[in-house]
Amino acid sequence: MVQLPDGNFYRVKVAEDCSRLWLESDLSPKGKVKASCKEFFLGLTGQEGVMLVRGQHGESLLPVGSYQAHWLMVAERDEKGKPWWALLDFARQTPKFRVASDKTAELPFGPPFKLTMDVERSGRRFDFSLSLEDRSGNPVNAIYTPELKHPPEPVLVITDAKGKVVKTEKFHYG
Repeated sequence: MVQLPDGNFYRVKVAEDCSRLWLESDLSPKGKVKASCKEFFLGLTGQEGVMLVRGQHGESLLPVGSYQAHWLMVAERDEKGKPWWALLDFARQTPKFRVASDKTAELPFGPPFKLTMDVERSGRRFDFSLSLEDRSGNPVNAIYTPELKHPPEPVLVITDAKGKVVKTEKFHYG
């Protein structure tokens, strides 16, 4: 099945001799999924196989059934209306959810995001690690600007008790 820009799902049909393709409207019952972001793309697997779903206004329609999420791409628009993208790749553990026709299923992942910094000490050396997680603790794998580039690397500024800068270090991606 494929979802077209109109938001509806269609089954792809192939002629026996593979000479042509056509789309047939999917008439199976649908249910709503709600996300904690306005715009998103969701890669998942359901009874019909692998699907790419587009969500607008924080929700999307899906055929009734059980699903496993593989990734989520969230868009948040800046003051100029241009989208910034965040990618969550559920490689370690694919979240599962169910869609019913009589109620809206809340996706158990996505924003708000939480910034976490870990510190490891080895003698007199300190190593700092910065990570971004979604509300369920899944790692945010990448952030992209409207130009599809990584934003500038964050900077760690260490100050003493009086507020004097002691050390400045730039974090690196990867």
